[in-house]
Amino acid sequence: MDMEQNHTGGHKHLPWFTYPFCKKDHATFHVMCGRAGVDFRYTPNISIRLIQALKAMLVGIWMVVDMLEKHLRSQSEDQ
Repeated sequence: MDMEQNHTGGHKHLPWFTYPFCKKDHATFHVMCGRAGVDFRYTPNISIRLIQALKAMLVGIWMVVDMLEKHLRSQSEDQ
């Protein structure tokens, strides 16, 4: 599996907060962040940067919850 480090909170907002994503999910994450209105552009306002970082992290959390739901549904369909 082709893995990449993702700056989940945004490279310009929380550069130290990273974790690995596969290439496909990394691309999906950025598309979903765009749809959710996450702005990864730099702003000097630390509070706004942290809000944007938190919004991006929530997108990542939503992706995990969605994967869990799909897994559980596929298990129940197999029974």
